[in-house]
Amino acid sequence: MSLDPALLELHWLPITERIQYKLCLLVHKMFVRHAPDYIASLLTPASDIPSRSSLRSLSNCDLVVPRTSRKIGDRAFAVAAPRA
Repeated sequence: MSLDPALLELHWLPITERIQYKLCLLVHKMFVRHAPDYIASLLTPASDIPSRSSLRSLSNCDLVVPRTSRKIGDRAFAVAAPRA
């Protein structure tokens, strides 16, 4: 993918990459306790689920990705953030 010269000069990301960056930034802030409580309540660490206590996801700080049945559900923060 070629970037627009103006984006390169300003050090801006394309829109899709900027969205991914913002999602990852919010997840990071949740892990270091700098995110608001309402954001932290939308994400579930895999270590909080008793049946997964012996899996590798416990030490990797993985998040649970809720299942959705529709394409629009994949855009919800609770689904998109753990995937990012």
